[in-house]
Amino acid sequence: HLEDYLSTLSRPPDCSDSDWKLVKHKTPRFSVSAGKLTRRSAPFPQIVITLTSLQNSILTALHEELGHRGIDETYKRAKLRFWWPNMKRIVKKWIQSCLACQQRSSSMPSELKKATGKPMIFGRVSLDTVYIKAGRWKYLVVARDDLSGWVEAVGMEAIKAKKIAAWFMENWVYRFGVPLTVVVDGGSEFGQEFQNCLIEAGAKVKVTTPYYPEANGMIERGHQAIKDTLAKLCENNGKKWKHYLPLVLFADRISTKRTTGYSPYELLFGQPAILPVDLELENYLGTEWEEIKTTEDLLEAGTLQLENREEIIQQSFKKLLETRSQSIKPLNKKKNIRKPLEPGNLVLTYNKSLDSQWGKLFENKWNGPYRIIAQEKGGAYSLEELDGVPLKRRFAAVHYLGFANYIGPFTIFIDIHRYGGANRRRVDEDGEWTDVVRESKVLATRMKIRCKFLGYFEAIASMPSHRRTNGQNYRMIVRRKLYHDVMLEMDRLLAAFDSVHMTVY
Repeated sequence: HLEDYLSTLSRPPDCSDSDWKLVKHKTPRFSVSAGKLTRRSAPFPQIVITLTSLQNSILTALHEELGHRGIDETYKRAKLRFWWPNMKRIVKKWIQSCLACQQRSSSMPSELKKATGKPMIFGRVSLDTVYIKAGRWKYLVVARDDLSGWVEAVGMEAIKAKKIAAWFMENWVYRFGVPLTVVVDGGSEFGQEFQNCLIEAGAKVKVTTPYYPEANGMIERGHQAIKDTLAKLCENNGKKWKHYLPLVLFADRISTKRTTGYSPYELLFGQPAILPVDLELENYLGTEWEEIKTTEDLLEAGTLQLENREEIIQQSFKKLLETRSQSIKPLNKKKNIRKPLEPGNLVLTYNKSLDSQWGKLFENKWNGPYRIIAQEKGGAYSLEELDGVPLKRRFAAVHYLGFANYIGPFTIFIDIHRYGGANRRRVDEDGEWTDVVRESKVLATRMKIRCKFLGYFEAIASMPSHRRTNGQNYRMIVRRKLYHDVMLEMDRLLAAFDSVHMTVY
């Protein structure tokens, strides 16, 4: 209605009262020149684009064909020349739906984290190794209970699966029983030989991956306290750490854990550990149990201990979940939390191994898109190709990026193209000649732009980064010159486009 009114200066016949009121309100900001609706703006008028297919062509040219820049830069380029309603929102969705940008994205959306744990001591035990460069022992093998925090450790000259399995069986399984679940990382020391030994004993082995090291974070957080205490006791002679290890482990076991409010010793035995100072000062913990004379007194004391221990364990588990929930709240607020994924959603999967492989710098960080089949127990998802072929591998939930498949009303270059001078004229409905753009000219110009950018990138890549001219980095000088020349060409082409009336034919 706005364009009709500005062209005829009379109310359009099919314009309702509410639309007519809006047209009169918007009219001062718009005008019609040479058959084009423009919007008053500085430094020059913006062409109003109403066709969604033409909006699509413009965004393709300003984003895909000009280096895949971000939302702000693409919006700035578009706003300088064109206008349409909700431009910022449409540009944002367009950039987010770009497959190339999604595959190279460094963004790591995260699922809402939840506190986990098992409500029983030795329900889940984690193992890990720590490299200590001092003395004959080079490695420290650590096992820690998830709920109580009880720790066992041993020094070794070399870490081998068979040796670690034998130590764990002797110092944990034969003393405390078989854990329900044993969590290890993917190191060779916890390979198939180690896992088979525990599986035969009846334990379930869970192997964490480099993609999600947080799964074994509980035991890794305890490493620092052990290493710091060893360093303080050994002073300048680190080779004595083997001598102090039993004392450090005992100190760890009797230390109150923030997560439970109790020490591991209290949770296991139902009372605090008796220390030399307790016996010396004859406090309650140093009471002689020999004063219990009858079987009834002994049973009563033992029953009270067991009841107290069970209550403490339940309280500790409740506090453990509360503490972990409080710890992950800031993370959930800080991180880019992704919306829950459902079967049928399209997703990209993250390839973390490329982060440190410079030889594969130009590989996509995100692969896909794939379609979600279902979410497995434990949080991992099963996927399939778009043609329905299922993937064998399961991916952890934290390594998914929801694939933005926003196409909406857009279609890619149907019959309206970008770039190119007016090399064809035809008579419009009013009997006037109108400049139009020929497809062959558009494609030729787009190829010219592509060649310029390829030459730009190849020239930059071939220059030695250490070469300098007049105290300035040679690569930087040439890069600025090439970029300046390319952008001049872009402006020239855009200026040619701005002077052309785009017509569908």
